[in-house]
Amino acid sequence: MAIATNLTAPKRVEAFPDALYDQRAETATLASLLLDPHSAAPILSKLVTANDYNDSDLGKFVAATIQLHQAGRPVRDPIVLLADWQAMGLTGELTTQAGIARLLVNDSSSVSHTTYYAERVRDLSRLRKIVVLARQLEAKAATGKEQPEDLVGWMDSQALGIRHSATNDCQLIGEVMSTVIDDYEAKMIAGEKPALMSGFPRADENGFVFSPGELTVLAARTSMGKTTMATQIGMYHAAKGRSVMMATLEMKSTEVASRLLAVASGNNHQALRLGRVDEIAIKQMRDARAAIGSIPFRLWSPGRVKVGQIHAAASLAKASSKIELLIVDLLNVVKPDESKDAEHVALGKITKGIRDIAQQLQIPVILVAQLSRGAEGEPPGLKHLKGSGEIEQDADVIAFIHSKKRASPDVELIIAKNRFGTIGSVPLKFIANETRFADPSAEVRASSNYRSEFDSYNNSKGFDE
Repeated sequence: MAIATNLTAPKRVEAFPDALYDQRAETATLASLLLDPHSAAPILSKLVTANDYNDSDLGKFVAATIQLHQAGRPVRDPIVLLADWQAMGLTGELTTQAGIARLLVNDSSSVSHTTYYAERVRDLSRLRKIVVLARQLEAKAATGKEQPEDLVGWMDSQALGIRHSATNDCQLIGEVMSTVIDDYEAKMIAGEKPALMSGFPRADENGFVFSPGELTVLAARTSMGKTTMATQIGMYHAAKGRSVMMATLEMKSTEVASRLLAVASGNNHQALRLGRVDEIAIKQMRDARAAIGSIPFRLWSPGRVKVGQIHAAASLAKASSKIELLIVDLLNVVKPDESKDAEHVALGKITKGIRDIAQQLQIPVILVAQLSRGAEGEPPGLKHLKGSGEIEQDADVIAFIHSKKRASPDVELIIAKNRFGTIGSVPLKFIANETRFADPSAEVRASSNYRSEFDSYNNSKGFDE
């Protein structure tokens, strides 16, 4: 298919010579993506970004469609595609079937020449940036106040940025401080907290909190409750009305829901799994479903997927449901982008990709990870994380769940890395019959807000005050 030429032309933000615009090339990249996403998406991802498009709206459509394709969405199905575009907040004439029809006509040239059109978009973008650079250089030189050496150095750095598609976002520290203060003030007026708490007060005091744009890694050995804790944190916020998405890549959504039902209804999950279910248990679960089933906790269980697919699914959830927290369970089952990569290289790419999700969507991300067998029999540390160097570099917070004895209710949350807080160990209790963790600190027990957290445990276990 070729490109229809009767689409509304984009408004030019800045005047450039006509030779520096090619609407056909820009539209052709989107057409090729819709017609043959498997071939076009890798080419476009490598050659262009949304910012390279003079038609900024079209650039957003290209970027969004690549994400949808990576998430496994059928972008060639116009009904599904239009719904996804609209869910991601895209608007305009393209978000109708008539708009897509006008985009495409009966010619396959755009598909066979995707690389040509993408390079054309990229090169014209660079030329426009060079024109802007030349104008800025002329304005600086015309003042007569700049030193030639300084101007040449500035010009070289700007030209290097254009070559590598980099941007100069340097700001004076005072400007950045003003931005931070304004952000704090806006959250204060709106009644929002700058970070999400964990629900474990002692851990919160030590900085085990989750801020927008930050990556927290929660790791443990097998069967130590890492998924349980991550889910509990997610449900804690969902119960407060915050939208949460959990990408459960190893467990089915029904398995996670089964655990949550057991906790909420007061039933033993293992007993339910063994078929020890009666009418009372069924009623308790139905009552629990009625009480918590409407909270904004969303499960996505696609099985093993790549980071790009997680990114796309989270982008859709952010646009449609305004998610405020993303949980990814489990790092060790995320598929590598390249099967030929060494394990530590693949893990590095995965953690960096998940950190990018946090930063680009400006939401906190909790990444659950499995410790190596070397952690058996000793308190876990950073060395026990597979690909620990790469994970340590990308994570803002790394915490381990540890118990000296597997059957013991005494658990430690070991905060091994904390970019913005303290490190150390926080004692917790694992309440096995309710499949949840609790904070047993004296400060919490003295608080009416948290007293109920420990009643069932204290009464049944004889908790030592």
